Amino acid sequence: MDFRFVHAALWLLIGVVPLQVHAEMQEYIRDYSYHGAFFDSATSCRVNAIEGVKRELLEELGTYVGSVVKMHQDSLGNSYMSQDVVNITAGIVAMKVLDEKWKRPVYYVKAGIKADSEDVLSKLRALRADLELEKSLRESHEALQSARELIARLRSQLEQIQQKEQLPVEHDQAATIVPAAVPPETLAPASPKPEATTLVSVLVDAAPPVPVPVPVPVPVPLITPTEEVTATPAVEQLVEKYQKASRDIEAGEAFRRALVARINGDFAEAMREIGKLADGGNAKAQFRMGWFYERGLGVDQDYAKARAWYEKAMANGEPDAIARMGMLYEFGMGVEKDHGRAAEHYRRAIDAGSVWGFAHLGYLYETGKGVPFDRVQAADLYSQGVEKGSYLAMARLGFLYQLGRGVEQDEAQAVRLYREAVDHGQPLAMTRLGQMYNLGRGGLPRDHAKALMLIRESVHYKLPAGYAFMGFMYENGWEVARDYVTARQLYEKAAALDAPFAEWRLGVMYKNGLGVGVDRDKAMYWLERAASKGEDKAALMLQRMKRHPLGG
Repeated sequence: MDFRFVHAALWLLIGVVPLQVHAEMQEYIRDYSYHGAFFDSATSCRVNAIEGVKRELLEELGTYVGSVVKMHQDSLGNSYMSQDVVNITAGIVAMKVLDEKWKRPVYYVKAGIKADSEDVLSKLRALRADLELEKSLRESHEALQSARELIARLRSQLEQIQQKEQLPVEHDQAATIVPAAVPPETLAPASPKPEATTLVSVLVDAAPPVPVPVPVPVPVPLITPTEEVTATPAVEQLVEKYQKASRDIEAGEAFRRALVARINGDFAEAMREIGKLADGGNAKAQFRMGWFYERGLGVDQDYAKARAWYEKAMANGEPDAIARMGMLYEFGMGVEKDHGRAAEHYRRAIDAGSVWGFAHLGYLYETGKGVPFDRVQAADLYSQGVEKGSYLAMARLGFLYQLGRGVEQDEAQAVRLYREAVDHGQPLAMTRLGQMYNLGRGGLPRDHAKALMLIRESVHYKLPAGYAFMGFMYENGWEVARDYVTARQLYEKAAALDAPFAEWRLGVMYKNGLGVGVDRDKAMYWLERAASKGEDKAALMLQRMKRHPLGG
């Protein structure tokens, strides 16, 4: 999907649609029936049914949300809006479960979404006003997508086994699909459609009106005792993975409900819900509890509690918790900074199946922190991360291709990687792609307007590179008035976060007296800092200055 540059010109594209239309309530209603197979439990049937109806509703709602964003671009104050922000906003608009029935082996769900432009815009503004909330919702969105893809792959494998071994396609009405977490008696054979006045308004990811107890991982029978089919250990393992992925989706949706509840001012109740899942031993929920405390989302930031929850999740087999523990050590959050221990955790996370480990371990190799300096190894790790769906790894691999570090230089490949990462809202890729437009590299035209859109958006995420490249815009007067003071302030903000590009430009400013007095000592200080982090241009400039102490 192409990334979207959203600006005032879009008014012309949709000017034929009166603004009043978007102020009216839009309503979408869909239903979906999921047919359970021999490997399904009542829980997984329900998860698949909810996911099916949600998918159909969000396809339509996403188009509507995108049009609202375009219509109100000026009032939102954003120069650029990635498609994933539109998708995330659509995903937190209220949905109602209108009806659901469990008639073995079919789980039927009917649901609807109502939205108007004011509701959409209020959700989007709340999202954009809270950076940690937006980051968490984006991460949740990607994690849920990964879980859905895993379920689809496992289901495909199990269906192939089903056909090969001639296992039953589905149970008949009299058969029992034993749920992993929901006893059959809690699911009525058919639930009457509630009256409109009694509907429980829930979010897209919210729980249904049917009472569901806390999921507890237990073995799930592959078939009923009356069926003479033998399940091999390999099949049992696949089914357990399938059921676990279903439970992960439940925990992921509970996490998102808690985040959205923060927008709506009812975080405590949602926190209690995910807390029950975590206390019940759900590893994904335990991981999310750690995330709440690490980020200070709805609770006081507490790295000790975050670490305690991550350790519980690790003990229950959650690979992403291992990666987050690595990040605690990498950045010294609640523990003494230790890049060696961070690297150990990232390796363990990769071995356990976490995508996060690739991008973070790769960066340690790229910078030589806690591991040998090795850009080839960094590129290999980033490439593996890209294959697993890491957009951070994609952005970092693009940078290596851009400069030819650890790989053969290929600016066009860098642009391709940046663009795909930008489509998914990756802010580091925004800074890099913006700078490529500034310089007209990688087959791109020199386009400072597009560069400003991307870089200004990246500043929203408080990225060092965002500050640095925005400073570059001011230093050169590209699409903004040239202002050395503002440029220096932005460079200093980026340099405080160890951005080598900003340190190099500060060295240049002091060397050449751009907005500051010429100061050779300060110039060399900043150039040395940049060169020590691999900024090659700073290293060359520093060498020339040392060869010519009186000038140059």
